[in-house]
Amino acid sequence: MQFTIATIAAFAASYVAASPCSVPMDTTIATGNVFHVMSIRSGSDIQYSSLQAYENGLYLNKDDQDSTCDGAGNENVNYASFYLSSEGGLYLNTPGNPPQQVYVDRSTEGQGSIGYTTGAQPIGAHQERGPFSVVDGNLVFVCGGESPYSGFLACPNAVGGGYSVHLDTGLTTPAGLTGCVGFVAKALKEDNPIQCLYTDAPVADASGSDSAASGSYSAASGSYSAASGSYSAASGSYSAASGSYSAAPVAYSAAPVADDSASYAAAPVADAPAAYSAAPVADPATGSGYGY
Repeated sequence: MQFTIATIAAFAASYVAASPCSVPMDTTIATGNVFHVMSIRSGSDIQYSSLQAYENGLYLNKDDQDSTCDGAGNENVNYASFYLSSEGGLYLNTPGNPPQQVYVDRSTEGQGSIGYTTGAQPIGAHQERGPFSVVDGNLVFVCGGESPYSGFLACPNAVGGGYSVHLDTGLTTPAGLTGCVGFVAKALKEDNPIQCLYTDAPVADASGSDSAASGSYSAASGSYSAASGSYSAASGSYSAASGSYSAAPVAYSAAPVADDSASYAAAPVADAPAAYSAAPVADPATGSGYGY
């Protein structure tokens, strides 16, 4: 939902017009405080539900978010815990490395999609890692303008059950989804926060089948490797599970060269899925051929 200037009159003094995405902070949730989010939508299936993180997306009413949490007795934790950085970054409360950070896509293509990255995973050109803020006790995205804050939508029938959560960009059917409803994301501070690592979506491996992209993160190298491949922040290159990339197979052959001929003829290009190869060339001394 969009919040107007009138709605946030109490926070007008904190809002800097020259910087439309400034980050006012509610004093009940300070920078670094861990909190979880409860959805408020009276008369709906998502009233008083907890925001969850699962396979790089945010959800409500999912049976199991399948997170891995620290501490005895925390195996069945089914809500996500967050904290805000001083720059307005919204992070999942993980045990340390790898960090997991929330992003949004307000573009025409993204239509308010929300996800989170793990480790050194990059985001797309139109995606944004914030700023987020807690205003009047509610988690919002700070977008600036006459309606400086955006709330959230919940859309039913998500893959695997529950509601998928999207940023409210004014669309009632983001990505063609129907039955979506807006909700207030009430931030509730945790006195005894639990650290969890949240799942990544499966990705296709070299054979075309899906494998879990839990991967691993190396703080020393700054690289993140998933089950199907690896991403290197230093080189910016990506390699699949096979470790190589090859262009469309094209064969090349050189025409035989005559001893005393001044002309050259282009040989036909073979349609073979092999590597580059040269045709035999006559040996001027012996007349025999040799190949590469």
